[in-house]
Amino acid sequence: MIQGSEQSPFPYYRDFSDTFTAVFDFVREQFKMLFRILLTVIIPLAALEGILSFYLQDAIDGLMKGIVMDDTKMLLFIAYILLYFLTYIANASLTTQYCFSIHIGGKAPDSIAEQIKDSISLIPKFIVISILSFIVSAIAMLFCIVPFFYVFVPLHLVFAIAVFEPTNSIGSIGNSFSLVRGYWWSTFGIIIILTIVGAILSNIFFLPEIITEVLKLLDNPDNYEIADTESTSSDKIMYLPFYILSSIVANLSASVVFIASVFRYFSLHLAQNGMGLHKEINSLGTELKQENEETY
Repeated sequence: MIQGSEQSPFPYYRDFSDTFTAVFDFVREQFKMLFRILLTVIIPLAALEGILSFYLQDAIDGLMKGIVMDDTKMLLFIAYILLYFLTYIANASLTTQYCFSIHIGGKAPDSIAEQIKDSISLIPKFIVISILSFIVSAIAMLFCIVPFFYVFVPLHLVFAIAVFEPTNSIGSIGNSFSLVRGYWWSTFGIIIILTIVGAILSNIFFLPEIITEVLKLLDNPDNYEIADTESTSSDKIMYLPFYILSSIVANLSASVVFIASVFRYFSLHLAQNGMGLHKEINSLGTELKQENEETY
């Protein structure tokens, strides 16, 4: 673990509830600068992601019914997948690098341009980590849903490990499993709660469309059909801003999860190393005390 400034908020052990407090305090204190950085890169990408998801919604609904996409929609779908992956990697690198800057300097970075430049240098490593993590998750999924959930937790720590430890991509993944040993459930709870909250906040923006569709179904259930043509997509253009807002909120929520992963990394590192050493010292002291009492 890289040593940081005395003003760093990270190198402390925090239990389950304290982690949430620390994360939200960090977001509140750093919101202005962190939001400006995300506004420069992530929010434009997220907005474009929302636009593509809007125009692909009918095609995806049709695909679930067995209707094959045309060539144009297929190209848009591929572009959406690539954009989603790029936005995820950019969000992870920007947020984790920001936490690293806070850890080293003890305060918010002064230059947005320098922060983005430093984050860009992380992208190749994060891409490799993401691909390896996907392979590990896919293999786990082949066996059962339980192994998938087991690897789901430690893999959320790999970006923090890659930044705060001098290790390669494979080493980051290996260390993540070592860190959560004995703390899997509490780590799972932190990640899943923040993920669920983010999902709820981002999906709230779909309520107007859902309510409208339900009212149409109730008004004329016999003739109701799910729209999957260009004309109905044009009729739904009013919902485009909600798709964009949903995508932006989803990515901002993901940034909070990345921050929580950094806090959890430090807590687990201390629990597995620093606190373990502290227990050994206390145990040695107790044994010496008992020997002295027996001597006298």
